[in-house]
Amino acid sequence: MIGKVISSSTEEVVFRVLDSVDVEDVHVGSLVVIESQLTYLARVTSLELRNLGDVDLADKVAAMSAGADVYDDIQSVLGDQFYYVCRSRVAGIIDGRLRGAKSIPKVLSPVRLADANDLSFLRARGTDTVEIGRVRTLDLPIDLDRKALITHHCGVFGKTGSGKSNTVKVLLSTLLDMHTPALVFDVHGEYCRRDCLGASRDVVVMGMGSGEDMTLSLPLEEIKPRDLKLVSFLNETQSEAVEAIRARKHTRWIRYLRDTDTKTIHQDFDNQLFEPTIDALKRKVRNLLSQPYVGGDFNAPKAIYDTLRKRRTVVIDFGDYEHNDYAIRLITTIVSRYLLDRYKTAHKKGTAVPETLIVLEEAHKLLSTDIARLTIFETIVREGRKFGVGLMVVDQMPRKIHEEVISQLNTVIIMLLTNVKDREHLVASSENDLTAFKDEMARLDVGETIVTGISVPLPLSGFVPAFTGITPRPRDGFDDFAFNE
Repeated sequence: MIGKVISSSTEEVVFRVLDSVDVEDVHVGSLVVIESQLTYLARVTSLELRNLGDVDLADKVAAMSAGADVYDDIQSVLGDQFYYVCRSRVAGIIDGRLRGAKSIPKVLSPVRLADANDLSFLRARGTDTVEIGRVRTLDLPIDLDRKALITHHCGVFGKTGSGKSNTVKVLLSTLLDMHTPALVFDVHGEYCRRDCLGASRDVVVMGMGSGEDMTLSLPLEEIKPRDLKLVSFLNETQSEAVEAIRARKHTRWIRYLRDTDTKTIHQDFDNQLFEPTIDALKRKVRNLLSQPYVGGDFNAPKAIYDTLRKRRTVVIDFGDYEHNDYAIRLITTIVSRYLLDRYKTAHKKGTAVPETLIVLEEAHKLLSTDIARLTIFETIVREGRKFGVGLMVVDQMPRKIHEEVISQLNTVIIMLLTNVKDREHLVASSENDLTAFKDEMARLDVGETIVTGISVPLPLSGFVPAFTGITPRPRDGFDDFAFNE
């Protein structure tokens, strides 16, 4: 036993730490068991020092004892005037499983640290789980429900150097072992390397260079006017004009703007489109077509879809384009939209497709309030679950991500976040109640995490082990990836 309940409510349970217990052995995030008529599982949210009598007693003792050894031992002079309390939140009632608590523990109920036996319900969740790490202070795995993790979307947030990328690597390597496909937009080239996911034969690396398994190419037919708006500013007149051209020329709208002179376009549309507007659109299309990954005979989105259907993972390596927002926005949007559309079609036809996770690094570049509505990702977080497409949002600055997107992330994996605006934005936007974790987010060490949401039965504090690589498998030839149109 480490303490006794001295205050109890549906919001918070406060217990006094026994004088015989070293308060430094109890931490924020520690799981405790409260033995009342029912057995309650609670999570420590804060610790504090209190004293009996005069509220300023500690200040007075400190002043009196300055420089005087006789007062160094406060307890021997004043008796047991000082003590410690822990504030905690009840996670539920342990009854063979963890169920919601609709009552509160009685005053003076004994409190002890939880052990592995108390959390045995964590091990009784079936085999379709993904291990992300271990519970802090307990030798128990943190297992995430695989289907909920993927189809109900998730977020991994942490400042640079917090262990965020390592966590994603651990998750993806486990999903690989479970033959769960993922599409990874690898902005910084962290996942495509041969000492990472690229070592596996079940991973296809696609990029804009010559060192990848495939060279990425976006067919003109898959580019829509809204994609042009995403990468180039279009005023209202230009937006209306390009939509009119697309409505008449369908998938050949880009070729039409490229190959047809301004006067002919002006006449084709009964002089309704102004020539300066047409010239502006032609310039923007020329810029689009000048990108080396636009056009070409190879249909990369289709190859990606076919690869994912084979339960393999695709990593798109942005290489030298890691700081090119134009490329990042265009490629991620077009590929992801194609994938969602094909999964929708498969669903309507009753064709089986594996649940697939889209991993979006540097997510704030695509999910800010002004950009998110132009991309496909806002649609994916709203509709993807119905078709087996999930989104993993990975970012170091959650404050820059549209709150409606964060609200759809039903599993949140939090690493160290020192910026108070990041923490406040997560707390305010998340569907999960993160209020009790706001301060703890700033105290996490490298590799430590708070996992909360639909994928776990209760919020868990733990640590993620270092990614040690995957067992390399032969990668000679890619006949398996020769796809027919």
